[in-house]
Amino acid sequence: MKKLLSTLGLVALLMMGSACSDKADPLKMELIPVKRAEQWGYVDKQGINVINPQFSQADFFRDGLALVRDLQGKVGFINAKGTYEITPQYLKGLPFSEGLTFVVSKGGSPTCIDKTGRVKFVMDYARFVCPFSEGLAVFGQLDEQWNIRRGYIDKAGKVVIPPQFEKARAFSEGFSAIRINEKWGFIDKTGKIVVNPQYDEIRDFKNGKATFYRGKQAGYIDTQGREVITAQFDKAEKFAEEKAAVRLGKTYGYIDLEGKIAINPQFDSVANFRNGLALVKMGKQYAYIDSEGKIVINPQYEAASSFYDGVAFVRKGSKWGIIDKEGKYLAQPQFDKIEHIIEPEPFFWIESETFNPNNAIAKFFEKAKGKTFDGFHRNSTLNDIAKSRLYGKELTVVGDGTETNYESGADNQNYLANSTVIFAKPQQITEDVSINRTLFHFNNRISYRSYSYFGQGAQQYNYNERIAMIAYEFDLTGKAEGKQQEVASAIKSWIERNYGLKFVHKVDEDWGYQYDIASGKDFTYVVYLSDDEEGNAFLDFFVAFDKQQLLNRFASYFSGD
Repeated sequence: MKKLLSTLGLVALLMMGSACSDKADPLKMELIPVKRAEQWGYVDKQGINVINPQFSQADFFRDGLALVRDLQGKVGFINAKGTYEITPQYLKGLPFSEGLTFVVSKGGSPTCIDKTGRVKFVMDYARFVCPFSEGLAVFGQLDEQWNIRRGYIDKAGKVVIPPQFEKARAFSEGFSAIRINEKWGFIDKTGKIVVNPQYDEIRDFKNGKATFYRGKQAGYIDTQGREVITAQFDKAEKFAEEKAAVRLGKTYGYIDLEGKIAINPQFDSVANFRNGLALVKMGKQYAYIDSEGKIVINPQYEAASSFYDGVAFVRKGSKWGIIDKEGKYLAQPQFDKIEHIIEPEPFFWIESETFNPNNAIAKFFEKAKGKTFDGFHRNSTLNDIAKSRLYGKELTVVGDGTETNYESGADNQNYLANSTVIFAKPQQITEDVSINRTLFHFNNRISYRSYSYFGQGAQQYNYNERIAMIAYEFDLTGKAEGKQQEVASAIKSWIERNYGLKFVHKVDEDWGYQYDIASGKDFTYVVYLSDDEEGNAFLDFFVAFDKQQLLNRFASYFSGD
């Protein structure tokens, strides 16, 4: 089935997909999104053009409105006449559900709007949110350990079930699947656990039953948590029209509500029953069977969808068409692509576009432990770095060990190169913030070469040399891109708040470089912002055990001596 789904235009291209829900309202097919050339429009069941192709992406009509993306990339909502009820203005959005939807503007948070576009509430705290289902919507929020936890809000934006679950799905038949400590169970709408988390995986309730997985075997429980169909299937889907698709060995069939085989396993893949028919794969082609397992539309399609509102979408060659339940073409294959609901239905969610640097900086400063930073202190040496689990195996010495005749202290580039080691493997802090490189600077050179009558010897290292400072080169991508100033401010605020220090802005009188510095009992901290010739911003953070060495190195670097 996965191969089939990959050939179809997925709604997830327009919205972002995640395991929030596998519940969707029954769709009406009066208007069907189709793609001609590079643009989307809408046709009726007979394939007659109703709304001209003019969108870069388009979804089905839900709650009377369809989510579309215009050619400039903005999301809006149209009515059945093709005119905008909510003008394109959002970066992304969800389809309407139960009269409400969520949208996100550039740099913004998930915002709930009604069908007039009026804002109901804004979720500044949410990392993502899902559509409403049975009056509640799943949302995700970071906890104190920066892990995503799921909870539920009502239509007024009130948190009715606090975020506490590793995973959570939409409510179906009054219950929601949740995961705690890697195990799945169910809660009711008060948040009370009604089926203890004990399963490796579960599906939503349908017809009073839900699929559960224990190890590699699947069965079904009722709403009381009783295992009414024992775990015996290699794969099992939710019930639909009183039947559920199951796999035994390598083939699929269907069971009834009692767990008895209703249609013998014989198909390569299957979908749930809809409109009295089920899509099945036989060899390399797709067909349709009735509730007794009889083939009613012969295998002949290279790709196909389930039936919705009496029609299905099928592909022959490179073109898509529309058929009725007798297999007759309502619209001959002519469309480049037809949007449709996938099996199981789409897992919609929408993610915040806001960037909070405090989250990343708090995570970064987990490196600070009393009188150590990143596991090192003022007496730590090159040997300690070489033995560390994180840094030890991928260190590079900048210099080649060669000494120059004019080398004296920390006033030339060759000396700097031979007293620095680099850890070039990126360290991910959060999704959008990472450390590109970590540099360790030493009081004296650590790299040198021996000399003899025959010339220069092998490069050698002084493993007993103490660390003077550590430099971290920040890399900001995604939502953090271009926000070096915000991250720099967050670093300074964190240090001032937690250590009671005060940063001072400095400008070098000779070379003009600027930095912010704060000194404490154990460390000196420097935040340095710079730009390259192309205007790209860079952020470096220094933790020094030796303040004077830090200042000397700054002067040497900018002087170019």
